[in-house]
Amino acid sequence: KDSELAMYGEAPRKVGEKWNVDPKNLGGFADAKNLTGTFTVEFVEIKDFQGTPCAVLKSQFDVVGQADSEGGEGPKMTMKLKGEALSHRSLADKEDLEAKITSTMTMDGEAGPGMAMHVEGPFNMTTKTTLKK
Repeated sequence: KDSELAMYGEAPRKVGEKWNVDPKNLGGFADAKNLTGTFTVEFVEIKDFQGTPCAVLKSQFDVVGQADSEGGEGPKMTMKLKGEALSHRSLADKEDLEAKITSTMTMDGEAGPGMAMHVEGPFNMTTKTTLKK
């Protein structure tokens, strides 16, 4: 996938390696698009996860992007995300088997004509992938 290629690159990585990712190449992140800011990834270790050898990857991010308002008909919202993610990526299949995001999200925009809206709070998410062979 293009967003995975942007995040992990094509060349093999080594334990201990850290690299920067250009957020604009991630496509969308938590429904935000046109991302700017910082996004770094560190290859922490190789660990067995659910019987599969995996790269343990820790990401740190502080990004800003645009999100559509609910229903997509209103004004765009500015979304800020700051936090980290911990991923277990299968070395053989090059798939993230699990990723846990812990972050703070801030959204700003217009709720209607002349009405400003500001929302801030925790944004945590876990994704899991099961590979069938």
